[in-house]
Amino acid sequence: MRNVKEWKLTITEDSTGEVIWEKEDRNQRKSSTSGITIYQSNMDVDFSVAEHNLKNNTKYTVTVETYIDYGSKEDQKNKRNTFTFPLYIDFEAPVVTSVDYRTEYDQSTKKNRLYADLNIYDNHYAMSVQFGRIIDSGDSSQPFMMDSFGKYMTPVYSSYNSTSKVTLELTDYVKLIKESRGIKFNSNGTFSAVDNYNSFTATCYDYAMNSATYEIRLPDEVLAMNFDEEEIRLSPNETLDLTTKLNIFPATTWAQVLDFKSSNTNIVEIVNQTAIAKTSGSTQRATVTATGKNKDGKEMTASVDIYVCGAQDSDYKKYDPP
Repeated sequence: MRNVKEWKLTITEDSTGEVIWEKEDRNQRKSSTSGITIYQSNMDVDFSVAEHNLKNNTKYTVTVETYIDYGSKEDQKNKRNTFTFPLYIDFEAPVVTSVDYRTEYDQSTKKNRLYADLNIYDNHYAMSVQFGRIIDSGDSSQPFMMDSFGKYMTPVYSSYNSTSKVTLELTDYVKLIKESRGIKFNSNGTFSAVDNYNSFTATCYDYAMNSATYEIRLPDEVLAMNFDEEEIRLSPNETLDLTTKLNIFPATTWAQVLDFKSSNTNIVEIVNQTAIAKTSGSTQRATVTATGKNKDGKEMTASVDIYVCGAQDSDYKKYDPP
């Protein structure tokens, strides 16, 4: 390792052999260390990709020729005088081409777990995804902000110029997503934030540090729905997953994104789509209503009466508090 008396850097387009740019400079010192601190020696290239109109998806070769302070250039036979490395130009951010939603039944919890499979394309290599949601910023000058689901990104195990699948489990995030905000684009070119949009965000990065953020709606469109019983009978402290009694069209819509409300929480309480029967009394019936929206934002509802049995009823059973 020695100081460099003179160096020359050349950028050549591989496909044409055209020299795009070159620069020469003198007196480049070597990197050094004091035993603790390392002092780098950086070559001041001062090159702008945009200014020299380098093409996207194009390979260039960078060649660096160096000469020490010893005789003439022709006298220097060191094979390490010349260094080359490829330079790939990539202006394109990764693209979420599609999202596939699915559920898997969990034997331990006796409930469905919810998943989103994102198909991400990049013209070179996709690197990672940061998942989150849009929330209120509390600042009138900026109506919304990004809120990440975690401090770590999800890696993308990609190959060159291909589409890769990244799976996000949404089971524990559905409640947060239902409380998130969304972005509505208006016909005049402006945009605004809307509440209860049932969407999450995916910010995708590639290794060239291109990035793009996508707002992705949950499968929440409801064209029609109904309960398969006119009346549901429960005993005090008995619980029931209401999604098992609800028919939704289309079938791909997740019941977990619907809102369930009871007309009388002293008789029937709703917790995460589960009905909990309370103590029975003179008034033993409550109406539970499930609410969703169609693609135009119109509310779609379905209701069912839940009767809480008393000891006088033949189908009464005794349950311990959940």
